[in-house]
Amino acid sequence: MKKLIIAILLASSTQYAYADNKVKSELNQTNSIEISTQDAKKALIKKDHIFIDVREKWEYDNGHIKGIKLIPLSTIPTESLKLDKKAKYIAVCGVGVRSKKAAEKMKKLGLNVVSMAGGMNEWQDKGYPVKKD
Repeated sequence: MKKLIIAILLASSTQYAYADNKVKSELNQTNSIEISTQDAKKALIKKDHIFIDVREKWEYDNGHIKGIKLIPLSTIPTESLKLDKKAKYIAVCGVGVRSKKAAEKMKKLGLNVVSMAGGMNEWQDKGYPVKKD
């Protein structure tokens, strides 16, 4: 009888462990909408992502990442339809709030996109290159 109880306890504990790992895995997937400025810089060097600035034109003109495409947040629903669904994108704004909203909208349209956490403020604070128009 003791062996049966121990077997049942072991079986149920592994199910809980599996369920806990599954929840953690799902949380990691939902959190994957953001990347750090360091990882964004690596992607810029590798040239394996297309950078999209979702700020307004005047903000973009005051300093942006060289080669970044300007698509203000208000135009994301229509402009995203013109983008290549096979490409990988990084959305950028001032501090990471608008880029996260843009990334969420773009993901709903089937695009592979992440938001750069910290935005251009953090990018500039780290001394990463900025182009001004």
